[in-house]
Amino acid sequence: MPKFEPFAKPYPDFPLTYDRHIGYFKKKILGKAHRFGPRGDGSQWQEALAVFNRDKDHLYAGQNPDDFRDDVEGYQLRDLFNDYVSYKRLLHEKGKRSKRTYDDAVDTCDWLSEHLNKLRLVSSLTTKDFDRLFEKMVKLDGSEMAPVYANNRIESIKRVFRYGYKNGNIEHPVKFGLLFQKPSAEEHREYRAEQPSKEIPKSVLKAVLRECDRPTPSMIQLRAMILFGINGGNDNAGVGTLEIPHIKNGWVKRGRHKNGYEQEFKLWPETLEALNEWLAIRKPKNEVCESLVFFTKYGLPWYRDGKDSPLSSQFGKLKSRKGFTFRNVRHSFRTKAANAGGYKDVAAIRRVMGHKVNKNDMDETYNESIDRKRLIVITDYVRAHYATALKRTKRKGSK
Repeated sequence: MPKFEPFAKPYPDFPLTYDRHIGYFKKKILGKAHRFGPRGDGSQWQEALAVFNRDKDHLYAGQNPDDFRDDVEGYQLRDLFNDYVSYKRLLHEKGKRSKRTYDDAVDTCDWLSEHLNKLRLVSSLTTKDFDRLFEKMVKLDGSEMAPVYANNRIESIKRVFRYGYKNGNIEHPVKFGLLFQKPSAEEHREYRAEQPSKEIPKSVLKAVLRECDRPTPSMIQLRAMILFGINGGNDNAGVGTLEIPHIKNGWVKRGRHKNGYEQEFKLWPETLEALNEWLAIRKPKNEVCESLVFFTKYGLPWYRDGKDSPLSSQFGKLKSRKGFTFRNVRHSFRTKAANAGGYKDVAAIRRVMGHKVNKNDMDETYNESIDRKRLIVITDYVRAHYATALKRTKRKGSK
């Protein structure tokens, strides 16, 4: 015999079913029956409904509602995020990580907080949670995130949880599942094939140099920066961190700011002319820019260790730039340099651009020097390609 009397729904679309044999309200969600509220004769339907409304979103998402309680004891996601950001901040303050690396850590944890409940226990995460995160990695227009950005986002997220495990906050490594993986090399190639070329056309470089060829301090400096950039495949950071001691006898030799790998290349006559023209009027405003070749009118570095780029903003003012960026300068230089001398002198290209040695090329780790003639072959080949763009016309404003 049933223990409780039959129960009539309080209103037609009442979402729960009363099981009078056990005295609980139930609901089947994602193929599994769940009980709600205290056991009773059905009069507790309002309490059961309140529990259902509280937990239903998590249940339909395949999650355990108990993982989202404020009073749950254990290592929660918010604890992990706070610890990870604090760790990255400490490394940055000690000079072991850049401001950009710290900003990326903050951005990653903010993104995770937006898509995961911070009150959840880290141990409650399942591969389904990372499957859903993978689906969230789309741009605002709804299209899939570019492989390079997806690759960086996934690696950044995995780095957070690896930190938690290595630091002893998480007992077991987090399982990310099979879907939450970096894009394959094939996906990267297919995406690049669909994108417009990042190589800077001669006509664009010529137009940009011509627009900068005006007798004002800002334009004289900007022209020198552009030529220095294309001369050795330098990006914003490469240009913005150039110091006076780095230039000697028409050559640039220094350790790149990002990795310390040596960069060495010969300056073109056009670059030397532009640099000397700028150095003749260069007036450092403070100790910050005393040794820097290039600096803003406020005496600040053009390169900042963060996401903002004053140099990019400066380029935005050029009407002729048409996609000209120092990032594209680096792409263009590497593309052209690959054909220098009719063969790929990869070691020489790396030295000119300040690239790190390929970890798989063990012999290169023992190579202490490169004949400068090989470096000249690289830069001369790129110069020859842009010869018509580099040719200076009559300066604007001159008689």
